[in-house]
Amino acid sequence: MSLVAHKYTPTEMSDQELEATFAAREHTVNLLVKALRQQIDKGTLSSYVITGPRGAGKSTLIQMVNLRIRQDAELSAAWIPVRFPEEQFDILSLRDLLAAVLRLLGKQGFPVAQTWLDRVEAEPNEEQSEQLAITGLRQTARQTGKRFILFIENLDQLLDEHLDDRMKGTLRRLLMSDPFMMIMGSTVHLTDALKTYDEAFFNYFGRISLDRLDAEQVSELLRKRAAYDGNERFLRELPRQQAKVKTLVHLTGGNPRFVLMLYELLSLQQVATIVQQLQRLVDELTPLLKDEMERLPPQQRKIIHALMDRGGTAQPSEIAGSTRLPLNAVTTQLKRLKDAQIVEVLGGGKGRAANYTVPDKLFSLWYQMRYLGRNRRRIELFVEVLRVWFAADERMETLRKLTGSQSPDVPQALHDTAVASEYSEVIKLEGAPKEQVAKASFNRGISRLMTEPILALDDLLQVVHSRVVFDNLLAEAAALAVLFAPAEELSPRIETVVSAFSAALESLPSALAREVAIGLLNALANPGTEETWRRVFEALLPRLKPEVAEAVRFFEPVAKVLEHKDATLLNPLPPEQRELAQEVLGKFESKS
Repeated sequence: MSLVAHKYTPTEMSDQELEATFAAREHTVNLLVKALRQQIDKGTLSSYVITGPRGAGKSTLIQMVNLRIRQDAELSAAWIPVRFPEEQFDILSLRDLLAAVLRLLGKQGFPVAQTWLDRVEAEPNEEQSEQLAITGLRQTARQTGKRFILFIENLDQLLDEHLDDRMKGTLRRLLMSDPFMMIMGSTVHLTDALKTYDEAFFNYFGRISLDRLDAEQVSELLRKRAAYDGNERFLRELPRQQAKVKTLVHLTGGNPRFVLMLYELLSLQQVATIVQQLQRLVDELTPLLKDEMERLPPQQRKIIHALMDRGGTAQPSEIAGSTRLPLNAVTTQLKRLKDAQIVEVLGGGKGRAANYTVPDKLFSLWYQMRYLGRNRRRIELFVEVLRVWFAADERMETLRKLTGSQSPDVPQALHDTAVASEYSEVIKLEGAPKEQVAKASFNRGISRLMTEPILALDDLLQVVHSRVVFDNLLAEAAALAVLFAPAEELSPRIETVVSAFSAALESLPSALAREVAIGLLNALANPGTEETWRRVFEALLPRLKPEVAEAVRFFEPVAKVLEHKDATLLNPLPPEQRELAQEVLGKFESKS
């Protein structure tokens, strides 16, 4: 299965596919179309630059505006769209840019433009050829009664690398004083040519910034893509897969291109396959993301490396310490990285230190796997995918299947985790926050379940003893410690886990303790675990604080149903509790 699908490249889409699959940016298209409509009879024109990370949808947005112009009689009577290729290797000057406009107009069926292009190309003097191109474009605009919209991607490269100060000044005068054309461009970063005070285009372009997609917008994108593909199964399951949609937002940072690259993974139900596909995807992304890194100035590359080495989030003082760069240099470069939407700020203000993070999760995953130690990051990849891709009940079932599987399809990466000492050292760090220690213990416990179950259980019990309720780690660790205990050690293990778990609950506020206790009993409910579940419940109930015991007492009829196989024993429960009890009982049924 190819994840980097070329059919998602906007320029290769048919109008029908583009229209059917476009999502989440409609309000931005409407804003730009409205601006074009308002400028039809204006004596001056405003140009625009669309900014956003690679894959944010800049090309798709431009393609949609182009399509809207062609579909609208009023707009198509006033404007001629001129769409440049994404890469313009033959444009090294303003003359080249203007000649390229004439060439594209000639290909669109405007013979007057082709006639002027022939004269431009025949003129050996560069400046005179430039003037001929300007005259030719004016004449074409007058003859057609329309003005031109130049759609130019990577506008920053054109202005920074190919136009000198004289050329930029000439282009600005053309756009302002005799406006027969306007520019709608795109750029990843707002570079000096667009934001420096003494540059010709300082504050000239109206800026349209593309934010990352949220979960609702990602759902819309997935729904439209699946509808166009005729993926009926996906469409049926999507309303029930919102946890997985949130996972996509988490892994991709809300980047539409990466969402579509991972689109097919939502249909997979085996974590091993997902891990393999994500590893493959990381490899396929290397040319794109490596190029992104190489475009950054050296100090910014070093700062990104320091951020990645600290897990993706750090304070400026921490970065300064690990990079040996002056703190003022670090803060300056972080501001530039923030302006370029490569990092964002978490917290800060009112005397509190700000944390900087890289919001693009797939970039973080790629960088860490490629540059920061393969074994350690393979563990993190597996654990992260396992924890956020699957809901708790799916996660338990998947773990049980994996630990009992002898299939060669289970990736070697899962076996490697048991002996990857680099990552294991994380939980030995003195002075580390207890949340970090607990999460590291949990991750290592999962990684060892397949090959070292006894050591895995010790790791999971360490989470229980830590009394940390982080993303329900406490309940899940306790459940795993019971479910994966070797059969000959199950009885003493249940007693040990229940004692540790109930002691941990003692230190929690009652409301939170009730939630965590219910979380444990839900996590324990799996096909074939009826007897284990009953024993844990009966051992746990007397050890709970009265208010917590009362909150979970409605599970008593569940234990009786499991023992006597009589569902009518639930009838005395109030309707809401009966529904919860039936839901738990349903988890014991075998899932095909």
